Amino acid sequence: MNGPDRLRRLRQVIGRMDRVAVAYSGGVDSTLLLRVARDELGAGVSAIICDAGLMPSGEVEDAVRAARDLGVEPMIVKVDPFAHPRIVSNPPDRCYHCKRIIFEEIGKAAASVGVEIVADGTHAGDRSGDRPGIRALRELGVRSPLAEAGMDKEDIREASRELGLPTALKPSSPCLATRIPFNEAITPEKLRQVDEAERLLRDLGYRQARVRHHGLIARVEVEPRLLARAVEDREVILSGLNALGFVYVALDLVGFRSGSMSEALDRQA
Repeated sequence: MNGPDRLRRLRQVIGRMDRVAVAYSGGVDSTLLLRVARDELGAGVSAIICDAGLMPSGEVEDAVRAARDLGVEPMIVKVDPFAHPRIVSNPPDRCYHCKRIIFEEIGKAAASVGVEIVADGTHAGDRSGDRPGIRALRELGVRSPLAEAGMDKEDIREASRELGLPTALKPSSPCLATRIPFNEAITPEKLRQVDEAERLLRDLGYRQARVRHHGLIARVEVEPRLLARAVEDREVILSGLNALGFVYVALDLVGFRSGSMSEALDRQA
């Protein structure tokens, strides 16, 4: 099945729903999901944005604007992750506990407006490997129409370009907790440091970059093709991250990759 066939399949999956609440983040996956749901269901679609203080600054506001641009007025639910010890302690299955808490609140918000089906932007590629968050979604009965239609990230970007969505080329932007090593406590200060450090890198033109928080050390990941440029920018990066409280700044020679915090767990195993 090619990309256009999968998009048609997505429309069929959503079209069989009477009403649906889309867990919306403003990213490429949930934006395609919300657009197709609005096309197929009209007023039968709701968008619910979770503000848990774990996303890069400005993401919630951007998501609100994006939902409105798609013709859907979003609901916002707030979650305090620091009220939950299983999130703060940051175990390897932290994502399970976080997803569980967030989607319980999203489910309550959907029920408050009479919507029984909650859908998220999980796609077919997300279902490969060990992803604790997906277990939480399954337990709560959350639907994943993109995955049900067999769409992976490439299909989603292709469909987004076809529909003229501005998110077609948007880089991924996972929660800031993924920058902190497992079993090390998540604190507001650590999240602030990471958020501001990554904003500095974006302002310098590094669209896909991560700053991993190792106490006094900031481990910077940029795309491999930009490693030499990062060395040239060393003074600006160093002074900026020193000002945020990092004593040492290390450039990861492997370069940017998703889930690098799991590498230590894999090595220990």
